[in-house]
Order: sequence, then structure tokens, then C-alpha cells
Amino acid sequence: MAESRFHLHQKDGSPLAVIIFDRSREVWYLRLLERYGRVPLDAKLVDQAKKLATDFLGEEDLTNAKWQQEKDKTSHSLCNLVGELLAILDFDVEAQKWSAKILRRQYETLLGKEAGIDEPEKVQKLTEDLIEAEQACHYRYVINKFKEGIEV
Repeated sequence: MAESRFHLHQKDGSPLAVIIFDRSREVWYLRLLERYGRVPLDAKLVDQAKKLATDFLGEEDLTNAKWQQEKDKTSHSLCNLVGELLAILDFDVEAQKWSAKILRRQYETLLGKEAGIDEPEKVQKLTEDLIEAEQACHYRYVINKFKEGIEV
């Protein structure tokens, strides 16, 4: 397959996404890589923080998931039955607020004729918008807006 490939990385070099143009089919493939995204939470109480953190995860992620408190009581983790780490809560003593690291799962999609080989910047912008989406359920919204030519 003849292709053009672009990689998107965070400032620290860790990979975020890969976009590939398949020249034989004239389509773009977008692949967001699994990672943890840091989310500041406007919560001082642990129960509020847990609720806000789980709101970022999909229902399928939360099936049989349980919170575990760490020894120091300023950190909690959410794991499912297979031991997959879904979220980590950390309490910032100085700010007196919780922050969370939330698992962002791998996501793949295919674009048709919405962008040609000469428009990688357009596809890179779409990929950045997808990475910034707070929940996986927002991906379809971002894709639909892109296809309609509307700025997100």
C-alpha cells in the first residue's frame, strides 16, 4: 500500500496519534493511541472527584470497576476486574483540589473524500480536535462537524 504517514506527539515526545493517507484507496486513516489524559477537577471532596472522574469514562469502562484507596489517602485508583487502570485521582495539597488521570482508549476511523492527499494540515487539525475531546462519545460529534465543514 502506497501511503503518506504523519505522527503527532506530545511535547515530551510521547505519541498521541498517527494519520495515514492510503494512495490506492484515496482515504485517510486516523488512529488515536491509548494514553492517560490529565484533567483538573473542581472538587475538594473525594466523592465529588470520583464522580467527576467517572463522568469522563464510558459506561462500558465502568462495568465491574472499583475504586481503591492508596495508603496516603491523597490518591485513589479505579480498576476493572482484569486489572486495567481506568483512572487515578491525586489530591493537590497546595490547591486543595483533586486532579485525575483518565484513560483515553485507542480510536480508529476512516475518512472518505472529505480531505485529499494535499490536505494533511486539515486532517492533522481534525486529529488534534479528537485528542482534545473529553470523552469517546464526543468523537462522532467532532467527525460529523468536520464532514460538514464546521469548525469545532
